[in-house]
Amino acid sequence: MNPNHTYTTTSADGTKLTLHRWNEQGRENVFLLHGYVGHGNRFHALAGALAEQGYRVTALDFRGHGKSDGKRGDIDMWIRYQEDILAAVATIREPFVAIAQGSGSLALLSTMQGSITPPLKGIVLVNPLLGVLHPPSMIQKIIIRIGKQFSISRYTAHRFRWEQLAFDPSVVQSYQADPLCFTKTSLRFIQGTLCAQNSVIQHAQYYQHPLLLLLSSNDSIADPQQTLKFFHRYAGVRTQKTYNKSAHLLLEDSEKEKVFSDISEWIRTNIAFPE
Repeated sequence: MNPNHTYTTTSADGTKLTLHRWNEQGRENVFLLHGYVGHGNRFHALAGALAEQGYRVTALDFRGHGKSDGKRGDIDMWIRYQEDILAAVATIREPFVAIAQGSGSLALLSTMQGSITPPLKGIVLVNPLLGVLHPPSMIQKIIIRIGKQFSISRYTAHRFRWEQLAFDPSVVQSYQADPLCFTKTSLRFIQGTLCAQNSVIQHAQYYQHPLLLLLSSNDSIADPQQTLKFFHRYAGVRTQKTYNKSAHLLLEDSEKEKVFSDISEWIRTNIAFPE
C-alpha cells in the first residue's frame, strides 16, 4: 500500500527530511525507521498491514536516504540521525511504538540515550546493527582512527552483497533496481556506527521500554552475538523471536506475513496506548 501522504520537515541543522504516512486518522501511532541503504517507503507492506488495523503509521527517510536531503551514504556526526528522529517525532506529537530495522535500530537506541526522550510506548528491533559480521578492514580502521582528528568523507564499497539482504530474489532485485538505494558508504559513517554500537552495548542496562527483538538465524550482516549481549543486559520487559527462513530484511523477506502478525500481537498484548 502506498502512503496516503508524504510530508517534509526540517532537522536541527536545516536538512530537509521526507516522511511517509499511512492512515492519517488513526489514533494509535507506529513509527518506522529503516536501515542503511533503505528508505521509509520500502515499509509499504508492513505500513499497509498496520494501517488496516487502525494504526496511524509514519516512516522516516533518514538524511542521505530516500527522498530526504543529504549526501548518500554519509553522515558528518552520528548525532544527526538522532536529530532526524526527533524532528520526525515532532510531527507525530503522540506516544508511539517504534519499529526499527538494522542501523535504524542503532539510531533509535542512540536517541533514547539523549536528554530529550521521544514519547515511546515500546520498541521493536529487527536485526539491529549492534555489531557486524564483516568488520572494517585493517586499512579502513587505520583511516577511521585518523578520522577521529580529521573529518574524512572518503567512500568505500559496502561490506555486504545485495544477495545477503533477503532470500527472496525479488526483494534483492528490487533493491538493486531502486534508484533511491546506493552502493557506497563513507568512512565517517562507519566511524560513527562503531562508536554508537559501543555506547549502546555499554548502556543496555539503562533501557526500560518494553522490547520485542526479532532476529533471523540466517542474517549474515548483523552480528547476533552483540545483539544478544545487549538483549540479556536490557533492563525492561523483553521478548525475543527468531525466524529461520529469512535473511537480514525480515520485514520484506519470505516470512514477512508471520513477522507482521507477531508484531501486531505483541503490540496488542504489551502496549497500553492512552485513551
